[in-house]
This record gives sequence, structure tokens and C-alpha cells, in this order.
Amino acid sequence: MVEILTAICDDYHLSLDLDELEKEYREELRQLFDKSLKPVVGVPQMLENIHLPVCVASNGPASKMQHTLGLTGLLPRFEGKLFSAFNAGYWKPDPGLLTYAAKGMGVNLENCVLVEDSIPGVMAGINAGIPVFHYCRDEHSEPVNHPQVTRFSDMEELPDLLIQAV
Repeated sequence: MVEILTAICDDYHLSLDLDELEKEYREELRQLFDKSLKPVVGVPQMLENIHLPVCVASNGPASKMQHTLGLTGLLPRFEGKLFSAFNAGYWKPDPGLLTYAAKGMGVNLENCVLVEDSIPGVMAGINAGIPVFHYCRDEHSEPVNHPQVTRFSDMEELPDLLIQAV
């Protein structure tokens, strides 16, 4: 986040307190989430149909994951399975966050797959050498053409895609 804010300030020749700006941004985002955040259509049902260990590995802070998953009712599914780049010391596209999460889950990274909706996350999976399932919510999502990447647009598709991969 600080890198993004730094780039914006540089582009517009602004001199701002980036730590304060980040706090204000995160608070505004929290308030927006409180008003209208909903789970992605199909995610609760998809999670019921996947019988594999799952976790969340995010570039965001653990507090944000807890907040957003709590608002969507998904937090109980991920208790003890939240892995933040802030704790790992690695941010996507670096595969270190995925290694950290796999270790925390007690599995070898090479036995993992990644479900991801961001380009840096997809790149982390590619860099880790694991299969990546790129969730593209709309037709404007940037495709990643790579042999490790399977693109999908409906969460109901994911259980079958995972069965084919394992």
C-alpha cells in the first residue's frame, strides 16, 4: 500500500504523510466494507463442496482479513488459517508468502494449488511453481496465458477444476 501511495504522490508531485494517508485510506475502506461487503457469489457453496484444507494468504494485514471474512460470514471457515504478508515478510508476487502459508498449514508447497483473483497473486503461484486457478470475475480481467494457470469465472466451476488437478 505504501508503495502505491508513494507512486501516486510522486506522479502528482504531492508531499504527504504516507503513514497517515495509509491509515485514512484503510479506515475509509473499512467503512465501505461495513456498509456493503458481501461474499463473492458462489463462494460459500463452493467452500462446502471442497474437501481439501484451505487457507487465505493475503498481502493485506490479518486484521483486514478478519474484518472482511467476518462481515461475509466466512471467518469461521478460516479460523487459524489466515496468513498475512505482514507476518511472513513476503508480498505477492514473491512466492515466499505461499511458502509461509503452506508451512503454517503443515503441507509442502508442491502439494498446494492457488486460487487467486489478482495478477500479483497469479504471478506468486507461477513463481512458486504450483497450479494456479485464476478467478476472473468479468470479461475485462486481464488473462494470464501460462501453462500453470487455469482461468475460470464462476465459483461453482472450482470444485470440478480442483478434482481434475489433483
